[in-house]
Amino acid sequence: MEKFNYVYVTTNLINGKQYVGSHFGEEDDSYLGSGKPLFKNAVKKYGKENFKKEVIEKCKPEDNLLLETKYIEKINTLQPNGYNISLTGGTRNGGRHSEETKRKISKANKGKVSWSKGKICPQLAGANNGMYGQPGPCLGRKLTNKEKEHLQQLYKGKTYEEIHGLEKASKIKKQMSLDRIGAGNSFYNKKHNIETRKKISNSKRKHFPKEEEVNEIKKLKLTCKYKEISELYPEYLNILRHIVAGRYDKYYEA
Repeated sequence: MEKFNYVYVTTNLINGKQYVGSHFGEEDDSYLGSGKPLFKNAVKKYGKENFKKEVIEKCKPEDNLLLETKYIEKINTLQPNGYNISLTGGTRNGGRHSEETKRKISKANKGKVSWSKGKICPQLAGANNGMYGQPGPCLGRKLTNKEKEHLQQLYKGKTYEEIHGLEKASKIKKQMSLDRIGAGNSFYNKKHNIETRKKISNSKRKHFPKEEEVNEIKKLKLTCKYKEISELYPEYLNILRHIVAGRYDKYYEA
């Protein structure tokens, strides 16, 4: 069956309470919802067979939060009337932990190794995974201008080490370096055509010294040292020897 992203409502057939959430999958799959703790506890108490899920609206993944809020209010599934603990889904403060809670979680997990590290549950591996061979819900989706701006502000002025940590940053940099070497470089074994070369040459000429400056520098070299000339033309410090050697003359030929 076709898989798609949608917002759904799951109803407890015994007491009528409902839960609103979003999901990517088939309309008739066994997924009922993942709300914690109220909804999960209710499923455990009453049994999956006493819950029924219905698709309310198909949508794009980026619209999940907005539509969840809309239907939680419309259907009135916020606790105690239903199983949703927040209008925005997730935790009570809108899906985000406070800074204090983050610090507590970080301190509690410091030095611990996740039980699942390096392991994959056999029931979810390969063809057993519902998403196996299927494109992810965000594949090909372009970031909105608001999302781009948020990421820009989030990472502005930060190094790879600050963003990813020393170990991961080292791997990223190494891979970036390998991608630019030999066959890994997209321009490997290719050459610019004549027209492109001319454009590159002309763009570089904008930063070249003027012809009169070149002539003046060559004259000064007859009576002055490089150090003295560099004080007069500090912007050309790195190319003084090339100017004196006549390597820039060809650019001023008629």
